[in-house]
Amino acid sequence: MSALASRRVIEALRTGVPTHDAVVALGAGQPHLEERMAQLLSAVRSGSTAGSNGFVFNGDFGTGKSHLLEAFSAMAVEQKFVVSRAVISKNLPLHSSTPVLAELIETLRSRAHAEDALLTMLNDALDSGSKLEDLMRWSNDEARAGRLAPLFPGLLSALRRVPIGTHPYHTIVEYLSGAAVPQAELNALFRSHAPYIKDHAGPRAPQRAEQTVRFLSRLFIELGYSGWIVLFDELELIRLQGPLSRGKAYAEIARWMGLEHERRVQGLGVVGTVTRDFVNSCITGGSFDIDHVPVKLRASASNFHFADAAGEGMEFLLDEQGNECLPPDSRRLEAIQDSIRRHYAAAFDCTPSRVKVVQGEGVSVRAHIRRWITMWDLERQGRRDSVGGYEVAATLEIAADRGRNQNDRPRPPSTRRPRLKRRMYWLGSARRWLRTG
Repeated sequence: MSALASRRVIEALRTGVPTHDAVVALGAGQPHLEERMAQLLSAVRSGSTAGSNGFVFNGDFGTGKSHLLEAFSAMAVEQKFVVSRAVISKNLPLHSSTPVLAELIETLRSRAHAEDALLTMLNDALDSGSKLEDLMRWSNDEARAGRLAPLFPGLLSALRRVPIGTHPYHTIVEYLSGAAVPQAELNALFRSHAPYIKDHAGPRAPQRAEQTVRFLSRLFIELGYSGWIVLFDELELIRLQGPLSRGKAYAEIARWMGLEHERRVQGLGVVGTVTRDFVNSCITGGSFDIDHVPVKLRASASNFHFADAAGEGMEFLLDEQGNECLPPDSRRLEAIQDSIRRHYAAAFDCTPSRVKVVQGEGVSVRAHIRRWITMWDLERQGRRDSVGGYEVAATLEIAADRGRNQNDRPRPPSTRRPRLKRRMYWLGSARRWLRTG
């Protein structure tokens, strides 16, 4: 590996970002979960997924969940899958299916396509003379069975006739990417390029993402890929939503995992991460979602149909608790340090010293790596007098981390008034008293 590549690895590790280069340099280090991922890839490729078409694993903050997802992504790409990844957050809630779909298409990549993957995949296929005939037959059959709206075979038919790179061509790709395309624009597309298609009704808004995923997964198989792997990071952040939104998010987990056999998507595999305390703090404890959420959903006239799927999603998360991302032992930490030392030496043309590994329960791998790199930086800058002091401070910080839960639930809003508001409150009270006095 070149000095520049090693420098990229070090800077990625310094910031805690699990880039592809960093994952390749360090490896996954979770053999039981890597085996589970290998089984999932094999099942998706053969179309023999049973029970569910994915799994969820858990771990504490800094144990390497995001790093492991990146390793899974590399495994899948190497075995000719297309891969998408979405980080769930308050701004990207899991229950908002269309924005989640747009994010998955935005991050879509394969071995040969890193940016604008869907567009370039279609360009390459149509440039090679492919007519996507098998996909056309399949989409027509799915539309007749009611699993796809007539719009999808209509778009595919138009796609085969629209010149690549034109505005109508990009309109089709944008719709498949989850973008909001006006119905008038779609009608104009069919009038100009597929006037023989009389029925091109689209799906209802709640079904659009599900049907698009079904169509795209089959499209990727038609293009010669083994399947589509979807990775969800930080699923525990669905706890930031209200009870009805959490219920719909649990129902989305059930849908993505294919827990309803009739809605399972061929060629789709899904992996997610949650924090280790999520089930106990949100589902079986804390807000007790497993008891309260289905009741609230059934009491809502517009959300009652999510209740059963939400229950299945929560039961699935309970069953998946055994898939734990384990913190590394001392031997594994030493191996990680040796690997990073080699990259640091290549990146900065120096010889970093071996740093004593401070092992302890609850200490994040990220904290170890940050400590090592900072100490090597001090050494390289000739500040050896600062190394000892920093090592003591870092050791104390790591020791303090042992009893600290880095993934506490979001704190409820304080019932105490902020200091400024308290002062203004008492000042106003004093003024009113003086006036009346």
